[in-house]
Amino acid sequence: MLAHALLVSLAVALTQPMQPSQPTPPSPTPAPRPAALPPATRPEVFAPRAMAATSHPLATQVALDVMRAGGSALDGAIAANACLGLMEPTGCGVGGDLFAIVWDPASKTLHGYNGSGRSPAGVTLTRLREILAERDLKSIPREGPLTVTVPGCVDGWLTLHERFG
Repeated sequence: MLAHALLVSLAVALTQPMQPSQPTPPSPTPAPRPAALPPATRPEVFAPRAMAATSHPLATQVALDVMRAGGSALDGAIAANACLGLMEPTGCGVGGDLFAIVWDPASKTLHGYNGSGRSPAGVTLTRLREILAERDLKSIPREGPLTVTVPGCVDGWLTLHERFG
């Protein structure tokens, strides 16, 4: 259901123009930039009862749409992260890792999540030590197949959603 909601939100974001819920206030005049370059700007996305901030306005709009449809802030963050994998594929995506800081209002506790990649299923700690000993290594090398991990982003989405919904 979460995957379906993410895909629907992504499809809506890509097929419909952004429409702010309130008129856009005038922007202040930006300060002059070196070499007379034009100022870098992004269109604003407004929502009266939710907040999302991303590097791309369409991803922000998707996060707000998910929350407007009844999703939690975490649902919006997951949806925005999924969109950014498409909109800015060099910056993030399902083939990467995920790190999150989540506030749980029920327990009034801040949680940190390390969704960095795990080792492949066949490489247990015992097996890794055996491989390192066979190669006369004292630690994992900086390069080569022993440094490869399974991307943790999608697993992180699911783990965070299961825990904080």
